[in-house]
Amino acid sequence: MDAEAIGFDLPDLARWFAGTGFRTGEALAVHWHHLDLDAGIVVWAGNLIRARGTGNMINDGKTDVSERSLPLPLWLVAMLRDRRRRLAEVFDVDERELDGPVFLNSLGGLPDKHNVGARWRRFRERAGYPWVTFRTFRRSMATVLDGAGLTAREIADQLGHSKVSTTQDVYMGRRIPSRAAAGRAQ
Repeated sequence: MDAEAIGFDLPDLARWFAGTGFRTGEALAVHWHHLDLDAGIVVWAGNLIRARGTGNMINDGKTDVSERSLPLPLWLVAMLRDRRRRLAEVFDVDERELDGPVFLNSLGGLPDKHNVGARWRRFRERAGYPWVTFRTFRRSMATVLDGAGLTAREIADQLGHSKVSTTQDVYMGRRIPSRAAAGRAQ
């Protein structure tokens, strides 16, 4: 276990990325009221940005389909329930009273995206995986969904892309050539 990574809350954040494929700013903007853990969904509509002269704030998202409702994997719902319980203990409040950011800074507010990124870079170097960025989780989500047979539109909806071509060109790998095309050309 990496005590520094745990102290900076990176394991739960990595799990969130792995289970949702969210962009960094999207993940850090999620508040407890965006989650329905009984239904196992997140209803999301924001992106954490650093605005010059204002500081951290949440905007409306990167694309016109950024606002979306996504089902969450059962293992992620379990992690979020545990996280909520732990945070309620830390802040000495009832779990239902938590309404702030799911991933927060040391003062309980919005984290700084750049600080989180720097901490992740240091962790991945220590762990021996310098190539694993938060976007790696996003690409992996697309790869897993593609391998499971979801359509490019379904994968684009998961990732919040307004254009399926973005999903196909940037996030979905080239498939292994198959004999199907050769068989149809006869």
